[in-house]
Amino acid sequence: MHIIIPILLQFYLLPIIFPVDKIVGTEEVVHIEIMNKQPVPFDFSIKYLDQRDQIHLRSAKPMESLRILNEDKKHLSYHVRGSNLIMLPRMDFKPGSYIAEVKFQKDPMIVLAKFDISEIPNPDDL
Repeated sequence: MHIIIPILLQFYLLPIIFPVDKIVGTEEVVHIEIMNKQPVPFDFSIKYLDQRDQIHLRSAKPMESLRILNEDKKHLSYHVRGSNLIMLPRMDFKPGSYIAEVKFQKDPMIVLAKFDISEIPNPDDL
């Protein structure tokens, strides 16, 4: 027992004394661009949250459908009927470009957005 306590203290105290920061390149991980020529007439946003590693789609009006098309013309469809917030993990997407189409309930508006997801360097490679 006397041997285990110093080992456990080192295990728990070393990260506090010598914190290790996450190494990330200077380049943006996800670049998002809304491609609509006319502005969306209600509160709508698409943004990448780095601390959660997720892409968030938030809308004042409930969404009807979300379809994503990748570079290989492969469709990904999500059943989001009635949702005001959609959270997509970045890990679900490989590096490359994607086009997202969002339709809304009781509104003819369609939002097209382009995601460019870059490759994150592995900290072991730096």
